Amino acid sequence: KVKQGKPVSASEFLAVIDDMINDGCDVVVLGCTELSVIKSDLKLNQHNIVDSLDVLSKCSIELCEKKVKQECF
Repeated sequence: KVKQGKPVSASEFLAVIDDMINDGCDVVVLGCTELSVIKSDLKLNQHNIVDSLDVLSKCSIELCEKKVKQECF
């Protein structure tokens, strides 16, 4: 849906996350750009969701010996 420019249902997205957590996952890693877009669009900030693009961005900034602005993540 993201590639088509269509909105994604927050309840459907979170239901998938909940199913994974209920099946024993401690954390769900969003490993593609479309999932990062969904997380951003839905303004999700849950402790059990890790966005790989956020991790990559933070590590890149730190490797450049710069300070990460937490409000950006």
